[in-house]
Amino acid sequence: MEVLIHSKNNIKHVWCNDYTPNPAMKNAFQTNMLSCALEKIEFLGNRFHGSYVESFAQFVQFHLRIRNLLDTPICVYKEDFQVLFDHFGPFEAEDNFGVRQQFLNEFPLEGNQEITGNFVFIVGQELKTITLLYEESSDSELLYSKQYHMRYQIPKL
Repeated sequence: MEVLIHSKNNIKHVWCNDYTPNPAMKNAFQTNMLSCALEKIEFLGNRFHGSYVESFAQFVQFHLRIRNLLDTPICVYKEDFQVLFDHFGPFEAEDNFGVRQQFLNEFPLEGNQEITGNFVFIVGQELKTITLLYEESSDSELLYSKQYHMRYQIPKL
């Protein structure tokens, strides 16, 4: 997995492996309705697109490719995607910053449609692991709810 770490004067490229036990689904997961592939993780520092967080926090952007596996339309919700870092979380994605291709609160997908975009989260500055979590639930919460995750160990720089 390509990880980009932004600093004041440059961008560092590092690579890390996910903890996926199934090599066929490396950097991806598939549910009953959709598939999701993580293309890149970008650590953006504590200033991003006109916003600022305290020095102990930073913005992180997950670049994703999501595909509807059904022949019928579905709606995907931002709140179904969350992030955990080290032993903290889960936390929901931030509201729209006006960043190019940032997913909105809900986004419909036509049958077999694939889209690319990103979510922005706020995480700790000195983290060791980061996990993107997706929770799929039925229309009736009582029927089922299942979680999918992609976890990465972030190399120390």
